[in-house]
Order: sequence, then structure tokens, then C-alpha cells
Amino acid sequence: MTQADVAYNNDDDDGNYYPDYLDDAGWDNGSLQENDLVQVSLSDLKPMVSDPTDGKYLLFYDPQAIRVWNSQDKWDFIRPHGWDETMNIDGNTLPMGIEYSGQSDLWVEGININPGQTSISLVWASELAGIQHFHWDVKSN
Repeated sequence: MTQADVAYNNDDDDGNYYPDYLDDAGWDNGSLQENDLVQVSLSDLKPMVSDPTDGKYLLFYDPQAIRVWNSQDKWDFIRPHGWDETMNIDGNTLPMGIEYSGQSDLWVEGININPGQTSISLVWASELAGIQHFHWDVKSN
């Protein structure tokens, strides 16, 4: 198990007069000024797999407590597996965020975690290897 300390992201790094935790999840072109996300490396947690095409990584977490991004500037929100929230853009219903695709580094933002604790789980699901589960805690001081 691994632990990451994440701050409640209630400042305004991008200067739009809203707390950063309220900023749109990836469709406002990110924010180069964002400095409150915590980088988490999954390299040591990921299992060694002989053939990555035999399975798939699944990422689970509570999106009401934290958000997970593929970069520090909040460019793409990585939705938890099974999350089916959508948004409407120009009359088209689109899924919110992108699916986790095995990235080794993620950035975690505290949006409703002050004070508290939540967890993130990474699962490798494969017909050949079965299911392998990896877990770490995200805490706020």
C-alpha cells in the first residue's frame, strides 16, 4: 500500500475567480498555473504482465473526493472505471473524461477531502492471469 498527501484545491491558480476544485474537468483546455495536484507514480504498483493485450488496467476511486488527471495542468480528467457521467456539448452527449489507459504517472487533486481519506485502486483484469488488485490511500491533513 502506498500513501499520497493531497491538499484541498480551493485556491485560484488560474485566476478565473473560482476555486480550482470547481474548474471544469479537462474541457477548458487545462491550466498551466495549476500547482496543487500531487503526482503519483504507479510504476512500482503495476504488475509485470507478459502480454499487455491479454488484459486491461481498471482504475477505481471516488470522484466526489478526488479527481485524477493525466497531467499537472488538468488537461484530461481520467474517469474512474464504471463511471458513466456525461456532458452535453453542442447537442452531443459525451462521456466526462477519458478512460484510464495504463499511464504510469497520474496527478491527483483534492476536491472534497478536507480533512479525510479516500483510496484509489488499480486492477489488472485478464482472462489468463485473473484479477490482480493494487491499492493506495490518499489523505488530506
